[in-house]
Amino acid sequence: MVAGRGVGMAGEGTLRVIVTSRAALGCCLHDSAVAWHDNATMVLEAAPLSVRPGQEAAFEAAFREAQAIIAASPGYRGHELQRCVERPGEYLLIVRWDTLEDHTVRFRQSAAYQGWKRLLHHFYDPFPVVSHYRAVAGVPPDRALLLDAGSSPA
Repeated sequence: MVAGRGVGMAGEGTLRVIVTSRAALGCCLHDSAVAWHDNATMVLEAAPLSVRPGQEAAFEAAFREAQAIIAASPGYRGHELQRCVERPGEYLLIVRWDTLEDHTVRFRQSAAYQGWKRLLHHFYDPFPVVSHYRAVAGVPPDRALLLDAGSSPA
Protein backbone atom coordinates (compact mmCIF):
# COMPACT_ATOMS: atom_id res chain seq x y z
CA MET A 1 0.00 0.00 0.00
CA VAL A 2 1.17 3.50 -0.79
CA ALA A 3 0.00 6.49 1.25
CA GLY A 4 1.04 10.07 1.08
CA ARG A 5 0.01 13.65 1.59
CA GLY A 6 -0.58 15.97 -1.30
CA VAL A 7 -2.65 18.82 -2.55
CA GLY A 8 -6.05 17.90 -3.96
CA MET A 9 -9.47 19.46 -4.28
CA ALA A 10 -9.88 19.28 -0.52
CA GLY A 11 -6.73 21.35 -0.06
CA GLU A 12 -3.28 20.88 1.39
CA GLY A 13 -2.89 17.83 3.58
CA THR A 14 -5.45 15.71 1.73
CA LEU A 15 -4.69 12.06 2.41
CA ARG A 16 -4.57 10.00 -0.77
CA VAL A 17 -4.38 6.22 -0.43
CA ILE A 18 -3.68 3.89 -3.31
CA VAL A 19 -4.55 0.31 -2.43
CA THR A 20 -2.59 -2.41 -4.19
CA SER A 21 -4.30 -5.48 -2.68
CA ARG A 22 -7.67 -6.52 -1.25
CA ALA A 23 -5.99 -7.23 2.10
CA ALA A 24 -4.70 -3.65 2.20
CA LEU A 25 -8.17 -2.41 1.27
CA GLY A 26 -9.64 -4.10 4.36
CA CYS A 27 -7.04 -2.38 6.53
CA CYS A 28 -7.69 1.03 4.99
CA LEU A 29 -11.46 0.69 5.24
CA HIS A 30 -11.14 -0.12 8.95
CA ASP A 31 -8.94 2.93 9.51
CA SER A 32 -11.36 5.06 7.49
CA ALA A 33 -14.33 3.78 9.46
CA VAL A 34 -12.64 4.88 12.69
CA ALA A 35 -11.94 8.34 11.19
CA TRP A 36 -15.53 8.52 9.88
CA HIS A 37 -16.87 7.62 13.32
CA ASP A 38 -14.83 10.47 14.81
CA ASN A 39 -16.82 12.85 12.57
CA ALA A 40 -20.18 11.39 13.60
CA THR A 41 -21.29 14.69 15.13
CA MET A 42 -20.99 16.49 11.80
CA VAL A 43 -24.37 17.14 10.17
CA LEU A 44 -25.07 16.69 6.47
CA GLU A 45 -27.78 18.94 5.06
CA ALA A 46 -29.47 17.50 1.96
CA ALA A 47 -31.72 19.73 -0.13
CA PRO A 48 -33.27 18.38 -3.34
CA LEU A 49 -33.86 21.45 -5.51
CA SER A 50 -36.32 21.70 -8.40
CA VAL A 51 -35.44 24.68 -10.56
CA ARG A 52 -38.04 26.31 -12.80
CA PRO A 53 -37.73 25.08 -16.41
CA GLY A 54 -35.40 27.21 -18.53
CA GLN A 55 -33.80 28.81 -15.46
CA GLU A 56 -30.98 26.27 -14.94
CA ALA A 57 -28.14 28.41 -16.31
CA ALA A 58 -29.28 31.49 -14.35
CA PHE A 59 -29.64 29.38 -11.20
CA GLU A 60 -26.13 27.96 -11.56
CA ALA A 61 -24.70 31.44 -12.07
CA ALA A 62 -26.56 32.75 -9.00
CA PHE A 63 -25.41 29.75 -6.98
CA ARG A 64 -21.77 30.45 -7.87
CA GLU A 65 -22.26 33.87 -6.29
CA ALA A 66 -24.30 32.61 -3.32
CA GLN A 67 -21.86 29.88 -2.33
CA ALA A 68 -19.49 32.50 -0.89
CA ILE A 69 -22.26 33.47 1.54
CA ILE A 70 -22.73 29.99 2.95
CA ALA A 71 -18.98 29.27 2.96
CA ALA A 72 -18.44 32.22 5.32
CA SER A 73 -20.93 30.89 7.88
CA PRO A 74 -19.88 29.65 11.34
CA GLY A 75 -19.79 25.85 11.48
CA TYR A 76 -19.65 25.45 7.70
CA ARG A 77 -17.42 22.56 6.54
CA GLY A 78 -18.10 22.28 2.82
CA HIS A 79 -20.74 21.88 0.15
CA GLU A 80 -21.46 20.52 -3.28
CA LEU A 81 -24.20 21.19 -5.78
CA GLN A 82 -24.98 18.24 -8.04
CA ARG A 83 -27.14 18.42 -11.17
CA CYS A 84 -29.32 15.40 -11.94
CA VAL A 85 -28.25 13.54 -15.06
CA GLU A 86 -31.73 12.25 -15.92
CA ARG A 87 -33.69 15.41 -15.01
CA PRO A 88 -31.59 18.55 -15.75
CA GLY A 89 -33.84 20.88 -13.73
CA GLU A 90 -33.24 18.90 -10.54
CA TYR A 91 -30.26 19.47 -8.26
CA LEU A 92 -29.04 18.13 -4.95
CA LEU A 93 -27.37 20.55 -2.56
CA ILE A 94 -25.27 18.91 0.12
CA VAL A 95 -23.80 21.05 2.88
CA ARG A 96 -21.67 19.78 5.75
CA TRP A 97 -22.05 21.56 9.11
CA ASP A 98 -20.41 21.12 12.51
CA THR A 99 -23.84 21.06 14.20
CA LEU A 100 -27.51 21.21 13.25
CA GLU A 101 -27.74 24.63 14.91
CA ASP A 102 -24.97 25.99 12.70
CA HIS A 103 -27.41 25.59 9.80
CA THR A 104 -30.84 26.06 11.36
CA VAL A 105 -29.98 28.90 13.74
CA ARG A 106 -26.65 30.56 13.00
CA PHE A 107 -27.01 30.53 9.20
CA ARG A 108 -30.77 30.76 8.72
CA GLN A 109 -31.18 33.53 11.27
CA SER A 110 -28.21 35.56 10.01
CA ALA A 111 -28.27 38.72 7.94
CA ALA A 112 -26.20 36.87 5.32
CA TYR A 113 -29.06 34.39 4.82
CA GLN A 114 -31.18 37.23 3.41
CA GLY A 115 -28.65 37.55 0.57
CA TRP A 116 -28.76 33.77 0.01
CA LYS A 117 -32.58 33.90 -0.20
CA ARG A 118 -32.50 36.91 -2.54
CA LEU A 119 -30.14 35.15 -4.93
CA LEU A 120 -31.68 31.66 -4.97
CA HIS A 121 -35.16 31.17 -3.57
CA HIS A 122 -37.07 32.53 -6.57
CA PHE A 123 -35.67 29.69 -8.75
CA TYR A 124 -37.37 26.87 -6.79
CA ASP A 125 -40.69 25.27 -7.70
CA PRO A 126 -41.73 23.72 -5.43
CA PHE A 127 -39.79 25.05 -2.47
CA PRO A 128 -37.39 22.35 -1.21
CA VAL A 129 -37.79 20.24 1.90
CA VAL A 130 -34.40 20.15 3.63
CA SER A 131 -33.30 17.18 5.74
CA HIS A 132 -30.31 16.69 8.04
CA TYR A 133 -28.28 13.50 8.52
CA ARG A 134 -25.45 12.08 10.64
CA ALA A 135 -23.05 9.43 9.36
CA VAL A 136 -23.37 5.90 10.69
CA ALA A 137 -21.03 4.15 8.23
CA GLY A 138 -18.94 4.81 5.14
CA VAL A 139 -15.60 6.00 3.86
CA PRO A 140 -14.76 9.69 4.40
CA PRO A 141 -15.20 11.81 1.28
CA ASP A 142 -11.71 13.27 1.56
CA ARG A 143 -10.02 9.90 1.00
CA ALA A 144 -9.42 8.35 -2.39
CA LEU A 145 -9.28 4.56 -2.34
CA LEU A 146 -8.22 3.08 -5.63
CA LEU A 147 -7.92 -0.58 -6.48
CA ASP A 148 -5.19 -1.36 -8.94
CA ALA A 149 -6.34 -2.76 -12.27
CA GLY A 150 -5.29 -6.30 -11.25
CA SER A 151 -7.57 -6.53 -8.20
CA SER A 152 -11.13 -7.63 -8.27
CA PRO A 153 -13.56 -7.20 -5.40
CA ALA A 154 -14.62 -10.35 -3.53
